[in-house]
Amino acid sequence: MGGQVIDTGSDAILEKGISQGISQGISQSILQLLEYKGEVSDELRETIYAETDGNILRKWLLLSANVPSVAAFIRQMN
Repeated sequence: MGGQVIDTGSDAILEKGISQGISQGISQSILQLLEYKGEVSDELRETIYAETDGNILRKWLLLSANVPSVAAFIRQMN
């Protein structure tokens, strides 16, 4: 086989796994910041964990760091 590497799609699987891990980490950071500012409902928690768009998650992360309350976050997240 001469050291040849055959791609079996594992790179795509790895990239997807890394992307999902990053999304989970950002979601956890958002929730930690919000929990410091008040009670986070199960509905909001599910909404944040369900989001997979990295741009939206980064927007929410910055928002969660800068709002004074969970209510303000909810008003501004859309």
